[in-house]
This record gives sequence, C-alpha cells and structure tokens, in this order.
Amino acid sequence: FVMLLLRTLIILLIILAFARPAIRSVFKEDGRTSAIIIIDGTASMLYVDNGELLFNKALRKAEEIINFLKKDDTAAIIFSGNNPTFPVPELTGDKNRLLKVLKNSENSWSRGNPIRSFNMAFDLLNSSGALNKEIYYLTDGASNAFPDSINNTNESIRLYTILLGPEKREGSVIEDINLVDKLLAPGKKTTFRVSALAGSEGNEMDIEFFVNGERKGKASVIKRSGNIVGTDFSYIPENEGWYSIYATIRDGYFETGEKRRITIHVPHIV
Repeated sequence: FVMLLLRTLIILLIILAFARPAIRSVFKEDGRTSAIIIIDGTASMLYVDNGELLFNKALRKAEEIINFLKKDDTAAIIFSGNNPTFPVPELTGDKNRLLKVLKNSENSWSRGNPIRSFNMAFDLLNSSGALNKEIYYLTDGASNAFPDSINNTNESIRLYTILLGPEKREGSVIEDINLVDKLLAPGKKTTFRVSALAGSEGNEMDIEFFVNGERKGKASVIKRSGNIVGTDFSYIPENEGWYSIYATIRDGYFETGEKRRITIHVPHIV
C-alpha cells in the first residue's frame, strides 16, 4: 500500500512549459499509452489571462495531449470539481470522440475537491493493460486545487501537473449565491448568502447585489488572496412572482466568473 503525496510529486514531475518536444518525450515509443486528462473545472479557472479564460486554455492543452496519442493509445477526460464529470466513462482510442467532449464542455463553477477525480483516474488506469500509464492534471493551482494525499497501489502510473495562468493573479470571482431563507412571502425579509474567491489585488473587494437588474446592496469585504470570503444581503419582495437575483464583482479579470445568478419565486399567500 502506497500513500502518494501529491504535493511532493508536483515538485518532481511538474511541467511548466507545454512545448511539443516535452510532450513527445513523455510517451515511450515501445508500448501503448493510456492517459487520463483531468481538467480543473472550478470557478477560479474562469480567470482571464492574456485575453483567454484559463479553462479554455486547459481545453487547448488537453487537445494537444490527445493529438499526440498514437494509433493504439487510449485516453479519457475527467472534469474535476465537487462532483467530477466523466463524459466518456471509459478509456477510448477514438480521438474524435474525445475532441468533441472538449468542444462541448463548460466550466462547472464548483469549489475544488479533486480527490474523487484522482481516485477515478487511478481506478481506470489500474484496469488498463497499457505499458505507459499517465495522468495529466491541468489546473491553475488555486486554493483547494491539490489534495493533500491520494491512495494509489500502482507505482507505474506517472502524474504530470500543468500549471496554467500567472503565479500571482489579480481579481476575484463570485463562487456561489444561495438562498438562506426557504420560506418566501411578499413583505417578508429574505436573506441571500454570497461567497467569493479573493484575488491578490488590494485588501478589500466590493460585492454588489441586484434584484431584477436594479442594485439593492453593496458590501466591502476584507480579503486574503486565494481564500473564500462571503457576505449576506437582505431583500423584502413586495409582490408575488419571479425575481432574478445576482451578485457581481466588477474588477474585469474573470468575465463570466464575476457574476452568479439565481431565480426565486415568491408564492401567493392565501
């Protein structure tokens, strides 16, 4: 039984430059390869670096890996997050099928919890008869991007981490907005809880709260880089019906990640 310390492996096996010769050298020429590509699908991957979302950059890197696979090689893709998604639940040699998955994929907006993704990858590779067994983890390395440890009984599996984005980033992202009060009624105060992932710029960030497109609140939150911070907003709906609620941060680094929206229905009181 081997306890694989992921943080140690990252130091040993990290690939900082994703040049084509580096990828070619990973695959041995004398045997088949089975590769699992784990793509970080958390909210922090919505960061914009040089005009491109980190998530989209990860998709491009995954496409490069798939295109380097040989005729008899197989691969699978896992999108990491609280609930990992496994679009093709098997190792396949059909490159077009894998590339189609990448083309149709979207970020999950979830918090980081990659342990399940790595366990799924190890289980799949342990069942493969290929000589070369590889895991590629495409991530920005943000908070909770790496598990402290994972269990693996197969020492032949090699792990490569590809870090995306700048080492120090600016900007923040809205992670979630939730309805705290479950019983809604006209004239009754309703509370919403907003959580955000803090960037490194400045000591505070402003979170704005909107109802049906009209700003109803603003909060300045003390932050620490890479940490989850949050605040509550309250609103009293005057009438029954549907309400569009969203929270936003206007710092220009995360585009779609700067806003999270929910819709609520306030019922008629008999």
